Amino acid sequence: MSTLQARLEQAMKHAEVNKAALAKACGISTAAVAKWFGGDAKNLKMEHLFAVSDLCKVDPRWLDSTSSGASSNSGALTQPFRFGHGLNDAQKTMGVITVLLYSTGYLHGDFHVPHWVALGCYIAIGLGTLTGGWRIIETMGTRITKLNQHQGFSASAGGSVMLFAASYLGIPVSTTHTITGCVIGAGAARRASAVRWGVAGNVMIAWIITIPASASVAALFYYLTTFF
Repeated sequence: MSTLQARLEQAMKHAEVNKAALAKACGISTAAVAKWFGGDAKNLKMEHLFAVSDLCKVDPRWLDSTSSGASSNSGALTQPFRFGHGLNDAQKTMGVITVLLYSTGYLHGDFHVPHWVALGCYIAIGLGTLTGGWRIIETMGTRITKLNQHQGFSASAGGSVMLFAASYLGIPVSTTHTITGCVIGAGAARRASAVRWGVAGNVMIAWIITIPASASVAALFYYLTTFF
């Protein structure tokens, strides 16, 4: 018995569901689900992982470790985008920290980014990506639109090009905004109705709210520093 089969059966037993229920939740045939129990995970996509995890009430990361087909294909296609994430997002954090050090007199000589600042930012962004964000992954990968491998590749490639171009030109952009636009574009290229525009609209509203909310929190912290 493969690890995949064992964990699927364990999850099904825990939730008291059968293969037909898994197939219905994933939107695929029972025969396709049956292949998973033979150790064939080639047709097990990320959207299926979330569907199974929601149905069986288990952690998708626990299931993801068994889906060699889904995880290896997705990982290979998103490596450039991951690099672009650090190339742009981490640089913005470095800039803020370095400006703070320079303006307060802790950074002497010419303006430059200390190595410890660069390493600290890369480690922080790596740990943040490693330890959290499954709800964000679910929203990007399955809730806005259902992506197949070709669409996932297209979204990842488009996001990578935008991030590399913005980084080369010195333009700070949001990785989340970039990949969201690419996911919407890849979904709409198939057909406009394939995109859940209500979910996409909620994401954009959250972006708008984030700006004044973040400004308010920063102002509050600045006000608190005046007491010291």
